[in-house]
Amino acid sequence: MMKRICAFVFLIIILCSCSSPEPAAPPKEADATLEAAGEDLIQPQPGKSVSISTRPPKTLNPLLNEDITVDRALRLIFDSLARIDEFQKPAPSLAEWFVFSEDGLTLTLKLKDGLVWHDGEGITAYDIEYSINTIKAAGENTIYKKNVTNINSCTVTDYLTVDIVFNSVYGGNSYSLDFPIIPMHYYGGTPDNMHPIGSAAYKFDYFEKDKEIGLVSNTAYPEKPLIDQIIISITPNIDADRTSFEHGIIDAMTSDLVDLGKFRSSKEINITHYNTMYYDFIGFNYKNPVFSDVNIRKAIAHIISKEEIIESVYLGRATPTLMPVNPNSWLYDTDLADFNFNATLSQELIQASGYALDGDGFLSKDIEGTKHSLNFRILVNEENGERSKIAALLQKNLESVNVKGEIIEVPFEEYVQKINNREFDILVGGYNLSIFPDLTFLFETSSTASGTNIFSYSNPEMDSRLAAVRGSRNDTELKANTKALQQFMAQDIPCISLVFRNAALLTDTNIYGEIMPTVNNVFNNIHLWFVYEEE
Repeated sequence: MMKRICAFVFLIIILCSCSSPEPAAPPKEADATLEAAGEDLIQPQPGKSVSISTRPPKTLNPLLNEDITVDRALRLIFDSLARIDEFQKPAPSLAEWFVFSEDGLTLTLKLKDGLVWHDGEGITAYDIEYSINTIKAAGENTIYKKNVTNINSCTVTDYLTVDIVFNSVYGGNSYSLDFPIIPMHYYGGTPDNMHPIGSAAYKFDYFEKDKEIGLVSNTAYPEKPLIDQIIISITPNIDADRTSFEHGIIDAMTSDLVDLGKFRSSKEINITHYNTMYYDFIGFNYKNPVFSDVNIRKAIAHIISKEEIIESVYLGRATPTLMPVNPNSWLYDTDLADFNFNATLSQELIQASGYALDGDGFLSKDIEGTKHSLNFRILVNEENGERSKIAALLQKNLESVNVKGEIIEVPFEEYVQKINNREFDILVGGYNLSIFPDLTFLFETSSTASGTNIFSYSNPEMDSRLAAVRGSRNDTELKANTKALQQFMAQDIPCISLVFRNAALLTDTNIYGEIMPTVNNVFNNIHLWFVYEEE
């Protein structure tokens, strides 16, 4: 069996990500086959273990936890009602099915029959009710707090079925079901929050403070794990993860674009790329009346080569996108045509809008009695090496169509201040977007006053289409409304979408099987990995 090397929450701004220096000695990527042993001999070996890492946990109760690395580890112990699949769509996990009422306010969910906790007790609808109430009572910084903000109530209707009533119709309500379920009979008493009981592929075995957590396979799991033991090493930071991986202390670690650039390894490793929600774009300041002309926005779109940016800036580790919707999502409209690099068409669009060279050597024209030139301040924060390179490419390509661009490269705090004061014409920026594509914060007119619409963009049709996505009552409406939104954005170009960045799961070469990280669960199917070591 061959190793698979797959190419592949809520708003967190990532405008300040660090630069990524070129590695002096890039990691050696292993061949995906084990030719010396012969593929017929590559089979799971019993008694094997795999080690991953986490930061020091304050609790092993997944609903009280605040650390994302601890959450990754706890997902091996706890299953969710629903999971976000490889197409970024909510799919049943512990649930057998779930369906919305006609008005979109009530979701009826039925658990699979016969599910049991690691201690042998059956999983019931009362566990769902208890878990939701636990999250509601948890601290504001807990991982799943936002999953229940729109839940009004949860009512048990029979042993396996609940009705979840939402405060309002929202297209992302089904996405909120991706949270762990904990057993009421254990956690409702006097539980040891450092001794978790879950229902997933691995069971808690032991915890050694500041050292490691041990898990063993759950042989009663529907898909019996192929690895017998998971060792979770407790590390202080990503630098310790790199060192541990390099020295074989851990067998798998995640790496984003920046970390992979820093990673220097002399050993062969498997690199499984996957798409993230880290979205980079070129934005316009609509307080500059030049950008009210869609032809100018299109002209700029046509002098941007995403292929060049991906290869020279991201070193191939990014996925081009037309929209702030992930291309791997079931909601992404694959029928839209991209703005291909075309300097001639760009010049034609500029001329069609009435711009001509003036005595100062700028393309300019009068707008409401005031002369405006195509001479743009391009804002970027100096800590972000990728976006600095994008700004330089943009400046070069603007000059090819007689448009001037001055790069304003400043520290992050000043960068944010200039954005807030709208002291830019064009900016290169990015966000870590939610899996559910609610883009209200970025493009709705009302979001200008709150400061999240950093472009000061305003269009009543955009407002209407954003509202339609938010108000979708079921999957059919959500698909249609998101498609309509993207079609409008393709015509109006409120900003220029560039890429969604890729990350990587690095694994040791003795790990085989279906290594398929997803955007919100990098150890998505670790129970289907296996270890093969030559004797």
